[in-house]
Amino acid sequence: MFFIFLLLGEFNRTTGFIDSPTAFTLNPNVLSISFNGSFAIPGGNIESHPLDFDYLNLRYGIIPGLEVALSCYTLKNYTLHAKYAFFRTDVFHFTIGMDDITYSKNVSSVGDGTDSLGMWDDDYSYNRKPAELASLYLAFSSKVSDFGYATIGIGRGRFIGYGPRSNLFHIQLPDTLGNFDFGIFFSYYYKYLNMIETGFEFDGRDFNLGLIYHLPFFPLDVGVALVKLEHFIDKERHWNPRFAFGITYNQKIEMKRYNNYTFKLIDDKGNPATAYLTITDENGNMIISENVSGERKMKTEFKGPVLINVKSENFEEYNEKVELSGPSMEKTITLEPYIIEGQVIAKIFDLASGKPSQGYLTIKDKDGNVVYQDEILGEKSFILKQGDYKVEVKAKEKNYHDWFGNLKVVRKSITEFKVGLVKKEFRLVLTNIEFDIGKATIKPEYLPNLDEMAKSIKMAIESNPTLLIEIQGHTDSQGNDKFNLKLSQERAETVKEYFVNVHKIDGNRLIPKGYGETKPVASNKTKEGRARNRRVEFVILQK
Repeated sequence: MFFIFLLLGEFNRTTGFIDSPTAFTLNPNVLSISFNGSFAIPGGNIESHPLDFDYLNLRYGIIPGLEVALSCYTLKNYTLHAKYAFFRTDVFHFTIGMDDITYSKNVSSVGDGTDSLGMWDDDYSYNRKPAELASLYLAFSSKVSDFGYATIGIGRGRFIGYGPRSNLFHIQLPDTLGNFDFGIFFSYYYKYLNMIETGFEFDGRDFNLGLIYHLPFFPLDVGVALVKLEHFIDKERHWNPRFAFGITYNQKIEMKRYNNYTFKLIDDKGNPATAYLTITDENGNMIISENVSGERKMKTEFKGPVLINVKSENFEEYNEKVELSGPSMEKTITLEPYIIEGQVIAKIFDLASGKPSQGYLTIKDKDGNVVYQDEILGEKSFILKQGDYKVEVKAKEKNYHDWFGNLKVVRKSITEFKVGLVKKEFRLVLTNIEFDIGKATIKPEYLPNLDEMAKSIKMAIESNPTLLIEIQGHTDSQGNDKFNLKLSQERAETVKEYFVNVHKIDGNRLIPKGYGETKPVASNKTKEGRARNRRVEFVILQK
């Protein structure tokens, strides 16, 4: 079995192929499936397995640094393998492992002396020590170039050699110390052009050479090797070197990790609520979109931020951004009762003086039904359902015109409406306004004063559909009477034009009229008196 680990390779660790382990392990969730075999190179006088195949070899990376493997020699004979890289860097790894974990001597590292399904014939000829049902080892692997790496290790079981040259790679302790021998193994691998990888090994039993080819566009490796080459130099050749071959398919298995989420909908009293639940990810992709009664459980691979939206005619709309994190999470959503009302603040005042006034307020819905009625002095706050209403205010004092208008109430909002009552002898006087000398052009610095007056005029007109406002222009007595009359008319028309164009007041409700110097309110003999006479007045013409 063999596999590409980043830019490094590892051959099959099982019988009949280059098999010294390295300290490198498979990446997590990577499965390597291998079929391999070998045949003996003729020349030896003892050989009971001229051709051999393994049923199946599997390797799997569980977590970073941990790998397990299974080798099936027949349908009834198999071994397990495991190794863990307990210290890892980008350059080198330290690993402890155990190979050939089995249950039967004839599948063990040296066989039982009569047969060896897990090894070759020369393996079970090493009968100095009893069979071991596992092979423990410690390995160190390190990069020695951009494409090459070396491994050195020490182990028991199959790593202990008993042949005539085993002392070169064997730590053989005296028998008086018990069965505590260790074998040393070494390997080096080098990769060419990211596709071809070669390597050689020495251990207490074998000297092996091999080559593998990594297919560039498919996760498949094909390899060949010459193993047990030490038998070529035997004086009397009993055992055969072997030619090994194999093919390996490597696949990363996407392990689905499901997360369990629970979304609970309750009202403000803690009772289960029914509403439409929508959950989307940050990109707007739909995760849940359905009507939920009380609780909705969800099992998904998804983790990350989501947008939660809950809608119902009985509850306020709910929106929240939530981070979903596994493996389990419960989110309780408390829905507030749907509020259909809004707060209304009514203010009744004298439009001319701005002082609080008193009137009878009546509010009707679109069907003409009275929904609110009260006598108000100055200001009153109350609650109404969202909607459009007609409002009528009858002044308590008879010398005021009634007020009519519209009211729009928005739920969960404060709506303020002002009722400026207009006296039947309504008159507003604007003296702090100046025009260019001898002209009808308003000086710019006096426009803010005119803007304030426009607000009152607009309120008076909109509150009563029958009111007409006369814009009266007046001058002092300086200059020609005829000129003053013409000038006052032009100035009144200028004011009307400003109200219509800037404040959007209905021009049909504004009547400009110039009176010249005919209606003084003070003596024209003094400077102060003349200033008072130069004025604009706004007077109700009719009701």
